Amino acid sequence: MSWGCFNALEQYCCTNGIAYHRWLGACPGSFGRERVIFDGKHGPFNYDADEDDRVLLTSQIIEQLGSMRAIRTYLKPAAFVVPLLAIT
Repeated sequence: MSWGCFNALEQYCCTNGIAYHRWLGACPGSFGRERVIFDGKHGPFNYDADEDDRVLLTSQIIEQLGSMRAIRTYLKPAAFVVPLLAIT
């Protein structure tokens, strides 16, 4: 584990199609807050987040996306809810 990241576990999940959601709180001067989402097929998607795990959009991202449609498309993966893990 490094800075709230579980690289080997996340890679395993991506390789095996296991969805996950990770939130990382900030350490000022070292790293920022983020939310990482993998839906089991696409991603992982990284988003800036606040201390309550809410996705943040900077004015730069909004300008790059350019439209509400593009913003909604960009944010759609962030709303993904990880399903329960069933081991059979």
